[in-house]
Amino acid sequence: NILDVPNLYEFDTKEFTYYIESKEICIGSITYKTLNDFYENRIFKKNLNNGYEDLNIYIKEISDEHIYCFDDKEICDLDDLTKPYANKLSYTIAFFDELNNRLDISLNKIDNENYDKVIVTFYYHKAHIIRNRFYTLSDYLNYLNENIDSLNKKLQDGEITAEDLAKETVKNIKETDKKINAWITVDEEAKPAENLDFNKNKLAGIPIAIKDNIITNGMKTTAASHILYNYMPVYDATVISKLKKAQATFVGKTNMDEFAMGSSTEHSYYGETHNPWNLDKVPGGSSGGSAAAVASGEVVAALGSDTGGSIRQPAAFNGIFGIKPTYGRVSRWGLIAFGSSLDQIGVMSKRVKDSAEVLNVIAGPDEHDATVSEKEVPDYTSFLGQDVKGLRVAVPKEYMDAVDGEMREVIQKQIDVLKNAGAIINEVSLPHTKYVVPTYYIVASSEASSNLQRYDGIRYGYRAKDTKNLLDVYVKSRSEGFGDEVKRRIMLGSFALSAGAYDEFFKKAAQVRTLICRDFEKIFEENDVIVGPTTTEPAFGIGEEISDPIKMYNNDLLTISANLAGIPAASVPAGLVDGMPAGLQIMAKRFDEGNVFKVADFIERNNKFYEKTPTGMED
Repeated sequence: NILDVPNLYEFDTKEFTYYIESKEICIGSITYKTLNDFYENRIFKKNLNNGYEDLNIYIKEISDEHIYCFDDKEICDLDDLTKPYANKLSYTIAFFDELNNRLDISLNKIDNENYDKVIVTFYYHKAHIIRNRFYTLSDYLNYLNENIDSLNKKLQDGEITAEDLAKETVKNIKETDKKINAWITVDEEAKPAENLDFNKNKLAGIPIAIKDNIITNGMKTTAASHILYNYMPVYDATVISKLKKAQATFVGKTNMDEFAMGSSTEHSYYGETHNPWNLDKVPGGSSGGSAAAVASGEVVAALGSDTGGSIRQPAAFNGIFGIKPTYGRVSRWGLIAFGSSLDQIGVMSKRVKDSAEVLNVIAGPDEHDATVSEKEVPDYTSFLGQDVKGLRVAVPKEYMDAVDGEMREVIQKQIDVLKNAGAIINEVSLPHTKYVVPTYYIVASSEASSNLQRYDGIRYGYRAKDTKNLLDVYVKSRSEGFGDEVKRRIMLGSFALSAGAYDEFFKKAAQVRTLICRDFEKIFEENDVIVGPTTTEPAFGIGEEISDPIKMYNNDLLTISANLAGIPAASVPAGLVDGMPAGLQIMAKRFDEGNVFKVADFIERNNKFYEKTPTGMED
């Protein structure tokens, strides 16, 4: 909605006029020092065809007197502004409670020694003044062109309030999500914390999305399952407590595969989520709602969880950045458990730095979680902006052999970028890669079958009706409350843990897991990071693979290993394949998220993928 008009320089000041046509309003503030030196030279247009046809604002006359009129009423004699004033003049035209109390007219500070004249236009109630430019809030609060730094500065400068940011974010979500379905719960009364400190807390007043398997006190948390359809937590997950301390704003809970079991966000009791790049494609999973919310510009950052690639795969499918930290870097207290030795909370955002800012807040020790490391948390933003000269980069042969055609070309191009910047590229082997899918699904399903025993219809959640006895309550509540994929994994896990199958399946899977860990340890003895494709293919169509569990499980081939080994891993956009995003996966040794951020930031600065708008959102 932004139109650059370079020929404004050719206008004669006395002849320059704004015309506001039917159903359309020019929104802007053009202030210039001389004819050839505009301070601002953009005109913002917004088609007002959503019930605003009755808007009737026009400029009666632009002349030597510079009289601006609104409904034939004189607003201000702008000729006064050309008269001599000492230094600067701050002149604000009052808010007019007319046209349904929705017209706000503002005039910026004027330095009469530098400006010949100021042209002020009127704008509708959905507009705010931002740095001498006007944005309609519906455009401004689509975060496609925003990041935490830009929002923090606007909040500090008073260009928008945290209250308005929360309110209008919710409005934008409700409108945008009609075609995305990224949310399960939206807090329509979302409010920022009190006494916000924008200087101390970068996240102060910033709306953040939360995956719906992370406990939030007083906000419904369902894990996208019927069995938890009415669960209202009475405490916060540790990551939520830390974000509250950082004064972030929570606007709702995002859609996901039920209990985080899935790779497409089609296994949700609340319906599938759509990929913002192509509404007929899946957003990946299980954190597909969080990824789609970020990619569509509904929020600037979101929390997800990653058990076998559930942050990285949807990040790749949606063209955003997503990081799974080292196992034990972030507390799992308050994360609804799937696979307790694999689960990890992480961050998703369009810009790498935004994830670094959020991870700075949520990482670190927690008295509630004995698996969390006591290691000091570095400032992850300090790893950004660095070069990669001399960095030892391993490229697994098995990962590159898993992709071909355009996908391989896109990934190889990013590897070449690192090489040309001075990184040392080494081809390596992860020989046990072919075993990761069966190993993971035995371990994860076994842990899931144990963790999900607590959902019995007695203490909380869904309880079946027309039951005859206690056993009937258990059986019917679980049968009706769980979806097919969750039941499938419970049965697989229960079988793997049974007395007759334990040695043959679970024990062997645990042994292979150790071999996989050793593969990574060996590579990191001589390399700093491992890079390769995040997925074997771009996002597939909705409904294409949901009926074939084995094919669906193989989508996790390249992401599972990092969870089995407990190492940090991330996906950063690498380019487009058949018009859909593809991701470059970056892995490092335990607690070395710094190198992951360094490489991801370098790739981001070179390809600037964040400048692209999802094709499904272009209308």
